Amino acid sequence: MRVMDIGTIQKLRELDEGFYRDNAASFSHTRQHAWPGWDRVLAALPGNPETVLDMACGNARFKSFLDERVGDKSLCFYGIDSCPSLLPNDRQFEFQNLDIIGALLEGTLISSLEAPACDLTACFGFIHHVPTNELRLALLDALVEKTEPGGTLAISFWQFACDANMRERALSTTERGCADLGLTLDEGDFLLGWNDMPGVYRYCHSFNADELDAFIAHCGSCAQLADRFEADGKNGQMNGYLVFRKK
Repeated sequence: MRVMDIGTIQKLRELDEGFYRDNAASFSHTRQHAWPGWDRVLAALPGNPETVLDMACGNARFKSFLDERVGDKSLCFYGIDSCPSLLPNDRQFEFQNLDIIGALLEGTLISSLEAPACDLTACFGFIHHVPTNELRLALLDALVEKTEPGGTLAISFWQFACDANMRERALSTTERGCADLGLTLDEGDFLLGWNDMPGVYRYCHSFNADELDAFIAHCGSCAQLADRFEADGKNGQMNGYLVFRKK
């Protein structure tokens, strides 16, 4: 099996960084509402969270969701992201500007995180931007590490290629994008467009059930699976979710 080289990983990292930097306003505009899957994540918690780490928090809509559902003003929320321009101007939480994928490549993600271990660690809508299974496993390790014993870790895995129409569009855009950018991608990897803008691409991986099985096995020694389900999108299956309880 071909292993993606470091040069390609760096190109994909730069591609996504540029995409979010240049399209922050239009992207954030489409990400204003909570995902239905978050209610089930909240239902899996043993109680209301007191400390929350949101890895790749984007425009902090998960914080808005918790404010609405939990309404606990004493909640300590820590957001991590590399695109501060996505954040609302009136944010009221701790934020760390961090190149997450860069830290993964350097092997320094855990040591770079300023937030403490939290009783809820979340990573929604991000792991599909992490190239290679090796780096994804390293991200999972960091998420587990930053979860308190007895705390909850919740991750969403975009599985857009399971939808026939989305897969067809993604294959077409990927073929065009790889030709434009001189890239060769791994199985399950795609280049997606944005608002029909020519030459605008972002790298995304579409997950399948076997990959989620492997992630569960990888985390098994230090975290117990509390829930696994599909939610979101028009078909209610656009994201696969894994919810763990830290041992």
